[in-house]
Formats: sequence, C-alpha cells, structure tokens
Amino acid sequence: MTHFYPLSVSKVQNLSPAAVAISFEIPENLAAEFAFEAGQYITLKHTIHGKEVRRAYSISSAPAASGPQKEFTVGIKEVKDGAFSTYANRYIQAGDTLEVMPPQGRFLYKTQQTPTHLLGVAAGSGITPILSIAETVLRNGPQHRFTLIYG
Repeated sequence: MTHFYPLSVSKVQNLSPAAVAISFEIPENLAAEFAFEAGQYITLKHTIHGKEVRRAYSISSAPAASGPQKEFTVGIKEVKDGAFSTYANRYIQAGDTLEVMPPQGRFLYKTQQTPTHLLGVAAGSGITPILSIAETVLRNGPQHRFTLIYG
C-alpha cells in the first residue's frame, strides 16, 4: 500500500530556465520513514487543475553523513506539456506543502570502507541520482574517487 506524507518545501533553486532543485524538510517524527540511500527516488503527489498527478523524481542530495536526515532535494526538468514538471518549475515555492512517498528504488550505492573508484555515466536529467552517489562516494575521504561521463 502506498502512503504519502505532507512535506514542506524548504527551498526552491532555479538551476536553469527549465530546471529547478526543490528541497523538502523532513519533520523529526518522519526521519526514519524518509531515511534514504544514494540513488533512490521519491514520488510526489499534487492536485493540478483539479486532477491528481503523481511523478517519481530521483533524489539528488546525499544521505546524511550522521544523525537523522533533515532534508532532501530533487531536481525537476520542465518537459514540454509536462503536467507536474511545468507546475513545479513555474509555481512551487518555499513554504508549499506537497504529498511525498518515502524513498524507494534499488539503484543504490553502499558506502565502502576500502578505497573505491567509481565511474558514473549520465545524460540530461539522468544526472540526478548520480549526483547523490558521487557526493556520497567523495564524502568518504580522499582514498575514494568518482569519474563522471556526462552528455
């Protein structure tokens, strides 16, 4: 059964004329529900023009290094005639509340203790989960490397 929780938008950052990064605040009582691993995604639900719209977006921020997760960020590129992406890029503001499903997905990076060199390949908005993975890898110390091929 899918369960959505109301989360507050803490920040909206314009990345380009057609892309935004939207950050959501995680209330303390939902920290366990919204704990995530690098590479996962969330599903957003919102009523737009009287219709319920659901869309999945990869988390672009890295998981908390320690302690409970306080927020996460998703990147949303506006798609021509896209119901949710157009709305997100033009109308969502800090302070708005959206329905959010907890993180899901198996495209994961598990933190390694031994030195790691990962290669990430991405194109377009497919960069979003790779950003989370890259930040997680590099945060583990200078013995870890990440090479990105982006087109």
